[in-house]
Amino acid sequence: MTDNGTSVASLLVEEASSLPSSTGPACAHLKPLLGANLLWFGRALTRRFDALLAKRSHGLTMAQARILFTLDGSGPITQKELALRTEVEPPTIGRTIGIMERQGLVRRAGNPDDRRQRVVQLRSAGRRQLDQLVNFFEETEAWLTRDIPSQRVDQLVTELSSLRERMTAESDVNGCGGRAASPDDAMDKQS
Repeated sequence: MTDNGTSVASLLVEEASSLPSSTGPACAHLKPLLGANLLWFGRALTRRFDALLAKRSHGLTMAQARILFTLDGSGPITQKELALRTEVEPPTIGRTIGIMERQGLVRRAGNPDDRRQRVVQLRSAGRRQLDQLVNFFEETEAWLTRDIPSQRVDQLVTELSSLRERMTAESDVNGCGGRAASPDDAMDKQS
């Protein structure tokens, strides 16, 4: 349930009706391509999450949610490291952190290991927001996968995690600065 009593599922259905369908003639040639489907799905899901999160009283974006989840998993880290881990450009992450600081979700503090640096860390309001986000994502995932047997969902998560790990490992090897490697990166290395 959202803060105003509306279920996440009903908000997802409402938001889904405003998104373009991938079954139209312009997208027919993309269906067999895993990457194209993943890109479309990721963007559509992000738009839906952003719309749903905006309807809630806290008004977070997916980018802010990713920052909260990243900080929860890492503890205090530099803004540069946070930008790398979330794959957000440094100027954008700086603005987003500024907004989140004003909301009381995070704070920037001196780095005890290096006085020249500042670290970003979660505040208690950010942790409370994170708890709400976990519930939101669990409810959304349950709605999204409601017609798929749990064994197939588990298999999909395993396969996608494997692909993600491979891309992350290749990005480290290829020197992509923490971002996922792409076929273009491999071609650049060969030239």
